Amino acid sequence: VGTRGSKLVLDPDLHEGWLRYNKNLKWFKLKRYKLECYDEMFSEIPNANISLEFRYLKRISSAKEKWGFKICSNGGDASQTALLYAENEDERDKWITKICEVLSLFQKQTKNGGKVVDVLGFPSIMISAWVGTWNVGNAIPGDLTEWIPHEERYDIYAIGAQECVYKARNGQHSVHKDWDTRITVLFGEDYEVIATHSLMEIRNIVIIKKELIKHVSQVGTHSVPTGIGNVVGNKGGVGISFMLYDASFCFISAHFAAHQEEVQSRNENFKDILSGLNLSNPKGIDVTNMFQFVFWYGDLNYRIEASRSEVLRELEEGHYTNLLCRDQLMREKEESKVFEGFKEGDICFPPTYKYVSDLIDENGSRVYTGEKLRVPSWCDRILWKTFPVSKISSGFYKCCQKVLTSDHAPVNALFNIGCRLPHYYNSSVVPTSDNDPPRCYMRFFELKATGLSMVVKDKKMNPYIKFVGSFINDEKKWKTKILYKTTEPHWNEVAPIPLSISNRSYIKSQHVILVLMSEVEMGNNKGLGQAVLPLSECCGSAPQPFEVKIYRHGRREGTVFGKCLIQWANFYTETPTITLS
Repeated sequence: VGTRGSKLVLDPDLHEGWLRYNKNLKWFKLKRYKLECYDEMFSEIPNANISLEFRYLKRISSAKEKWGFKICSNGGDASQTALLYAENEDERDKWITKICEVLSLFQKQTKNGGKVVDVLGFPSIMISAWVGTWNVGNAIPGDLTEWIPHEERYDIYAIGAQECVYKARNGQHSVHKDWDTRITVLFGEDYEVIATHSLMEIRNIVIIKKELIKHVSQVGTHSVPTGIGNVVGNKGGVGISFMLYDASFCFISAHFAAHQEEVQSRNENFKDILSGLNLSNPKGIDVTNMFQFVFWYGDLNYRIEASRSEVLRELEEGHYTNLLCRDQLMREKEESKVFEGFKEGDICFPPTYKYVSDLIDENGSRVYTGEKLRVPSWCDRILWKTFPVSKISSGFYKCCQKVLTSDHAPVNALFNIGCRLPHYYNSSVVPTSDNDPPRCYMRFFELKATGLSMVVKDKKMNPYIKFVGSFINDEKKWKTKILYKTTEPHWNEVAPIPLSISNRSYIKSQHVILVLMSEVEMGNNKGLGQAVLPLSECCGSAPQPFEVKIYRHGRREGTVFGKCLIQWANFYTETPTITLS
């Protein structure tokens, strides 16, 4: 396809989606959101010679009056780019309109198929994600099929492990490799590994259905140790991030400080991991403010504040509620000291720690150890956080009592997630009287931030706001003016910010990240926190007021107020980009 300078011939009736390219009589078939290339036109479709997924579609023109468009597949590599020219401007726009019609038809068909749902007027595919965590206890693992439901065939599996060091089997050169093999062998050839990463005894692996791996991009891995001196990796966090279609994901497996009294140390572990993880997130932006879906799981080590005998008595009577009221993590969350903004499913299972390994009683139940009078506790947890107005629901949250080799019981949860499809440029949006689609701008008015004095005590703080979003043209340059020596900044109006996409439904499904910074001496900049603003209510005819929380290292640090308006206009002269999935 990638021939430059060749011209297109538009077949008059388009043969139900067939388009003819006169260079060597190539034929294109518009199939769903792909452009497939064939040597001949077939009634029964064979395997295509070339298949390009629409990542974006861009109109181009030149001084030589060549009118065409460029198609890039997922990832936008030059090797996956087609640059095609039409006879004239009208023919070019006919091609683009026809492509848009086919994509729009696919959108309607998939909505009716039950897999695709409507989120704020834009299509999202429902994805199932199984998340599990287990403190292996540095023992050779038992049968993982008792814990990991490999026969259910969920779309994504994210599996974390802690204290995962044991003697690897023959043929495995490391425990890391042995552990990954024990997991991947359960799924066979139907799944592929997105990423796997380890930090000493802490492991994290994410796998996905093979049919979905082609839609995964921008994979990142990183780890943060929080052991002795924040150097030793027996405690810490291991993160994996990626894009699936047009949704961003982050999965974090963590192991926090042990012992009943170390609540503050555990809170600090959370903060240190959050501030230290570097998963392609721009400097100064926490991962919980950068990724649409964040899952945090592991041996978080929070305990129940009661005596061992009292806990055992309440468990025998089935009074989980009485114990959950004394759970350290729930208390710290309620007091906004840790995991602020995160959610957790209802806990309807017994405490996951501390059991006697390889022992069950006459009733088939695991037995809590009396060693050192450890208090049975829900140490192993799964939490999640999403951007506002994201579509997610929790299916189940439970522990597995059948894997006996560790003093911890594994925990797992199921999530159903609305994973936004890449941008469709609906044919109804293409102007009929103007060759270029309308440009789109984001406007802010009466913008102000409060509570920044809690972050920086220095009265000489010089704050400004950067605007971050994948749909912002040249996002590095768009920011407010710097206001000097104030902790209560107020900007009456911000210069219009051009957006690279003008589809109204797509923009309504997006979020913009407001990154608060302070300019300090020697040209350095200090991060003050971030706020995530959903644009769903900003696409009307007048600026809409908003109020969003500022978070820094996982804690609430202030508020951003203002008005926002997404504004469309036809009179801008910049070359527009039409972005498609």
